[in-house]
Amino acid sequence: AGGEDLTFGSNISGSAVTLSTGTAGTANVIINGAIDNTAGSLSIVAQNAANSVDLNADISSLGNLDITGQVDIAGGARTITSTEGNITTDQIDGSEALTVSAANGSVTFGAALGVTTPLDSIDVDAQQATITNISTDNGDIDFRGTAATVLSGNVTLDTETGNDGAAGSVLFGNGSIDAATAGDNLIINTDVASNSAGDVSLGAVGGNVAVGTLTISHEGLAADDGTITLSGNITTTDAINLDNASNTDIDLAGNVTIASGGTDIKLGSAGAGDEL
Repeated sequence: AGGEDLTFGSNISGSAVTLSTGTAGTANVIINGAIDNTAGSLSIVAQNAANSVDLNADISSLGNLDITGQVDIAGGARTITSTEGNITTDQIDGSEALTVSAANGSVTFGAALGVTTPLDSIDVDAQQATITNISTDNGDIDFRGTAATVLSGNVTLDTETGNDGAAGSVLFGNGSIDAATAGDNLIINTDVASNSAGDVSLGAVGGNVAVGTLTISHEGLAADDGTITLSGNITTTDAINLDNASNTDIDLAGNVTIASGGTDIKLGSAGAGDEL
């Protein structure tokens, strides 16, 4: 389409389906009904910076699912699924819960999530995810269903952008976290001045490509800081700070080695029973 919106309200099927605005005008791609391309791939393209993909329903495909351009989610919790392929997206905004699932492939976020309007929460399930900054308003950032996560540059994960309620948790479970380029920093912010802080769980960090600094800001009301759970070794090229809270507890889900490349390591209190 050139200057008029493309609006879809029913299923579309084909070996390679593309929904695209033209290069001129301010046309948007508007998805008002669920799309499930069980026959192949799905590509949705908003050509210009002024255009957007308005996701008012769930979308899925058998093969790769690619979204180019600003994505705005609305109207309830949204799911983006590829059953056998990979998923790539640009910036995503909207005060809704988002699930992104590529159980047999990878998920790549090419731009920040929740930068303009924070997400309610996000859950990512994939063999590998490449991430940038992610912001939620009280909701969890959950990568426990993802085997490996790669930081695309310096990354901040923030679960309480409005500072108006209990913070969500940041959960990687046993999944690994590595930098795309050695030295990329990771900041996790689950603190909130006037309510409960969120939990944080980390698997192995920097085991393949070392991150730069690792900082967890994790303070809530007194005695309400949540817990940091470590399930793997941590390797950085710069400082490690897991003690940006007055009441932080660290639980070890096994023996853990923390190595910071010769710079400072700051910890809270580690639980008994495993070696640190």
